[in-house]
Amino acid sequence: MEFPIEKIFSPSTGVDLVLNLNSLHPVSMSSIIYDVDTNVQKFIIAKPLQAVKTNVKYKEMHITTIIRQKNNTKQRVGLKCIPTGSSNKYKLANGKNISVIFLKYALPVIKTNIRSGYRLPLSKKFSTEAEIIDGKTKFYSSKEFIIRDISLSGMGLIIPKKIKKTVNPLTKLKIHHQAKINISLLVDKVDKAVSEITADFEIKRININFNELSFLMGIQFIKLPTEKEDELNRFIHRAQVDELKRLSGV
Repeated sequence: MEFPIEKIFSPSTGVDLVLNLNSLHPVSMSSIIYDVDTNVQKFIIAKPLQAVKTNVKYKEMHITTIIRQKNNTKQRVGLKCIPTGSSNKYKLANGKNISVIFLKYALPVIKTNIRSGYRLPLSKKFSTEAEIIDGKTKFYSSKEFIIRDISLSGMGLIIPKKIKKTVNPLTKLKIHHQAKINISLLVDKVDKAVSEITADFEIKRININFNELSFLMGIQFIKLPTEKEDELNRFIHRAQVDELKRLSGV
């Protein structure tokens, strides 16, 4: 199947710049296309929030986006690319100077699939609420734990050592312990979540010395359904693009 580049990668398209796409640990960074020149196969995109060094030869770099196909299913597609330069004074139509990087891409457009390692720090606009279900016991965010960040593979949780004067039961859980979590993805703190996700998880790391009052716990999702992974990916991407727009004044 051929993918017409001019209908996919156009100005204002939200994209993900992916390093090491085919590795076990790809790194994904959200951006926006500002300009395209198909004659010389170049993109100008907003500089991602994570640093991209234009003087480094990356082993593998792709620019990707999600398209809707004729059967109404979604597919992530991308192009191999390399950074060729950058500017902190690229002028938009509104006269504002922003930071960009220049990319040289290579055809053809190909199907891609990534599990992003990017962890989204939560904000006032893009936030989550959750409950952990461990057997017959339930624990709630902002009470027994605080959600620090979220990614396609898992979450970072801050676990207070005590709740009032009582030891927090979550501090007794060990690495490799498995339980279930229900997550509500929220935008602008509206009453209705943009998505509800239920997933099994396993505790992968615990830092008991995170600070004087809290543990840091890293959990990994187990077999997150594809449709829920897509919903979470859209949420993370929206948050990253919103932050890029805020920083660039778009």
